[in-house]
Amino acid sequence: MPDEALVEPTIPRGVGGPPHLFTNRPFLWLVLGTGVGSLAFWSYFGALWADASFSLHATPAQMAVLLGAFSVPFVLLVPFQGLLVDRWSPKWMNFLGYVVGVAAMPIAWAAHSLGLLYLSSFLVGVASAGAIPARSALTGLLVDRAHLVQANGTVSGAAQLAIVGGPLYAGLVMRSHGTGPVYAIATAVGLVSLVLMVPDRRQQGDRPALRVRDLAEGFQASWRIGELRLLLALYGTGWLLVNLLFVLEPLFIRKTLHLGQDALQFMWVAHGAGAFAGAVFLSRLRGAGRELPYIGAGMILAGVGFVLYFGVATYASGLIGSAIGGLGFAFFLVASLALIQRVAGEELFGRVTSVFAVLQEGSGLAISLLIIALGSLVAVRPSLLVAGPLLCVSGALGLVALRRLERRPASTRAAGDGSG
Repeated sequence: MPDEALVEPTIPRGVGGPPHLFTNRPFLWLVLGTGVGSLAFWSYFGALWADASFSLHATPAQMAVLLGAFSVPFVLLVPFQGLLVDRWSPKWMNFLGYVVGVAAMPIAWAAHSLGLLYLSSFLVGVASAGAIPARSALTGLLVDRAHLVQANGTVSGAAQLAIVGGPLYAGLVMRSHGTGPVYAIATAVGLVSLVLMVPDRRQQGDRPALRVRDLAEGFQASWRIGELRLLLALYGTGWLLVNLLFVLEPLFIRKTLHLGQDALQFMWVAHGAGAFAGAVFLSRLRGAGRELPYIGAGMILAGVGFVLYFGVATYASGLIGSAIGGLGFAFFLVASLALIQRVAGEELFGRVTSVFAVLQEGSGLAISLLIIALGSLVAVRPSLLVAGPLLCVSGALGLVALRRLERRPASTRAAGDGSG
């Protein structure tokens, strides 16, 4: 379908917006592409994580290396991708990221060692470094600012629905056929996502020459604005604890709950169901200017889910805790993206988003390096038991800091005076 057909009708970028976001056809294509691409990713990633922890009996340090293989290219490439997305085409960056991601899946399919799984994870990290900033920039370019919470809730809903469908399929298939068919279907679905092309919408402001020193602009913009300065602290803390869960959860299921590899997939399904419910709820709210309360509340809710999951330590409590954690995570992630897009400005979408994307995966890399350094000293369940309370405390402190921020004059909040 030609781009001209996708772009019509033109949606004005002002206070108003379409009566329903899906009447914005370019945005609809973005949602569909996100959903299909995420379905391929989570099917693949569930099989990858199951192979490493259950089939190849990876240690905590080896699981950390698997996550680090994803995080390293992401951390190194995202700042440059953020520069590029502000000057080039988010559409084609998104497409090329999907191409690399699909190409990485057969490597894991053929793997009989952790080394090939590391390679596959590394390539998917490269792919995500291109696709994630592009997707976020496209959301900001296709939807007016008053509807950004709704728009990000809708995009996130498509991704979270994929976390339900992908691991659910993977868990059912693994029970009797192993991970091979899961990789095969994930690759096929990934190829389908390549034809769901969004229109070539680019930012209309100044596009100066690409300069390495511009890498600092995203951080400077984030630090100047009080709301983003507070988000830096909340975002880093939240992702640090979530990545701790991501590394150790498969080992908790195997060693503490004594369940099989399909149980990991069903825990992810429960998480995705909760996150989908949260994303749908947020997609029905306008919410502009109230993103930080959603973020703090989301962290508290996710912490409660963690406590239930790892404190009670049964299959049922794990499923319920995962669903509650997913609900909180949806509030945390959707509101964070909406806040960045609302206050950063069109010309800085890519660079500011990249700062937070690097913080996200940099937290994963930090956790990976810490677990690798500690080696056999890492105790799986005690480590996970501290994550929930820390999330709750971080969210509560964020809400207190927000109240202080709101009492300051608007000019001071945006001035970056260093007191925030």
